[in-house]
Amino acid sequence: MPKFYPHDINELVIRDLVSRDKAREKYPDSKTHQHAEHILTQLQHFADRGLPTCYIDMNDYTYDLWQEFSRTPLQRQQEVQFVLSDDRFSAIQKALKADWNFDLDMELRTALSK
Repeated sequence: MPKFYPHDINELVIRDLVSRDKAREKYPDSKTHQHAEHILTQLQHFADRGLPTCYIDMNDYTYDLWQEFSRTPLQRQQEVQFVLSDDRFSAIQKALKADWNFDLDMELRTALSK
């Protein structure tokens, strides 16, 4: 069953800044890993808490999700591969599939094939 929580811009901005700071600390020498780590943190948050009410569903969210990835094809591909190979991905995928009937694995792998 889909989960939503009230959309609070200030909360989202703060969470985004904290996530980016932590990603930079974890991977100080790799923008690719920083982006991927930030994306994983966002996905984990949405898997745990649901989506803010500004989204209709996970398909709606993917428009913003893809904006988080690099515009450079090679770097975007590396970021997607990093997300797919991360230990947290399986649990995130299962939660999003259960709550939203959304196949994040297929979404990301389809993007890799383009």
